[in-house]
Amino acid sequence: MDQVYCCLTCGFVTSDEIIDCMDPSWRKKCPECKGKMLATGRDRESYWNCYDTPEERSDAIVNFEEIVCKEFVYGNPQFNQKKYEKREQKDQERIARNIAGLSPLDNHPKCPTCGSENLSRISGIGTISIFGNFGITNGDAGKTFKCNNCGYRW
Repeated sequence: MDQVYCCLTCGFVTSDEIIDCMDPSWRKKCPECKGKMLATGRDRESYWNCYDTPEERSDAIVNFEEIVCKEFVYGNPQFNQKKYEKREQKDQERIARNIAGLSPLDNHPKCPTCGSENLSRISGIGTISIFGNFGITNGDAGKTFKCNNCGYRW
């Protein structure tokens, strides 16, 4: 059974199938707001099989999360409208980024040591000196970036 889970605080909805691919801790704690997750005792198909016509089933598939929230979340005293809206906004932004392709802002290199984006490119000039038949490096050979915060080079 692909059981459905929902967060009683922000309305995040997921299922065993997704949890098994991502993180088993989602069965207990919401990945969005750290609220308590509720096991609904139902699988996705049970929600769709409540409807008779293909059009109604199709609508239920599209509005699946809303159907689960109406049943378990909205009337719950733990429900927090602000956290719900924040999660919804984050979802909409994620969807817009996916539709538009990768945003250039998401594609900046970061220092693997400290995470800073304050980087400099290391030029290839001067990284190798030829001395007789031997090449001597200053340690920057093969490296492209230097972090201006922690000094790490890679």
